[in-house]
Formats: sequence, structure tokens, C-alpha cells
Amino acid sequence: MLLFAISAIAQSTCTRHVESAGRFSYCPPAGWAVKDSASGGPYKSFFTPDGAAVRANMNVKESATTLALNDFMASELMILLADNETAGGDTRKIIGWTQFTTDSNIKGSRVVYETTYKGVLLRMVQYVLDFPGKKLVITGTALMSNKDTIAKVFDAVAKTVKLIP
Repeated sequence: MLLFAISAIAQSTCTRHVESAGRFSYCPPAGWAVKDSASGGPYKSFFTPDGAAVRANMNVKESATTLALNDFMASELMILLADNETAGGDTRKIIGWTQFTTDSNIKGSRVVYETTYKGVLLRMVQYVLDFPGKKLVITGTALMSNKDTIAKVFDAVAKTVKLIP
């Protein structure tokens, strides 16, 4: 896993994945598999290569809203904490919430939280980007044991998000 993290961070150019319907693109880590969304959403998800029992992954969804970013985030965080049981998690704890800006100057927020899902401790990093008329929500999930390495990979991917005119 460390090898994939280093290759994703060190990547100076990338093969951009384009989501035409959502009018955005991003650079998934080199070597990660891009697949249809497991939740049935319109956007692709991507995963570390096969082999691990729990694969690090990132998925993308959108929320149609005109709420200001901070208002949207406050609402999302309340839902996130209240909805843990329905989402199948045992526990959920917010570690931090900071402002985030992509390399193409899209403003957003970055939330880090821990959750226990079916007895497995996970680190999740969620990026909420302020798009015209909507919020783009990118969530990265990995085993807690990989939290430091994988957070850099998730940040690197989220930094590459661009709007398509």
C-alpha cells in the first residue's frame, strides 16, 4: 500500500478521470481501479488494487443545494453523527474539520472522522467542494492502521478536482 501512496503523491502528471455528467474531473491514484459506484450513484469510485481484505477507496456524490458551505457542513456533520447506526457503523467520532482548496481554487471543507464498522476501525476523510448550485462530496475510507499514509493520497486526489466548463 505504501508504494501506491508514494506513486500517487509523486505523480507530476496524471490520467484525468472525467465525470461529464457532473462537469468535473480528478486524478485517481496510479494503479487504483476505477469502478462503478457500489451505492448505485452516477459517479465512479476507485479502490486500491485487489488483494487486501479491506481496500482503501474513494467515492463521489453530489448534493443539490444552495446553502452556504459552512451551513451545509454543519448540517452534514449533524447527519453524519446521528446516522451512524443506520449506516451500519458501531461508533463515529469527528477528529477535525478544516477549510480546503483544490489546485484549481475550488473552495471547500475537509472533515476527518473515525468509525468502527462491523468491528473494523476505519479512518474516513471527506471533502465537500463548493460547486455552482451543488456540493461535491468526496469520501476516502481506509483502515485506521494506514491513516497517515492514506490521508496524503486522499488529499492529493482531492486537490486535483477541476470543474469542466
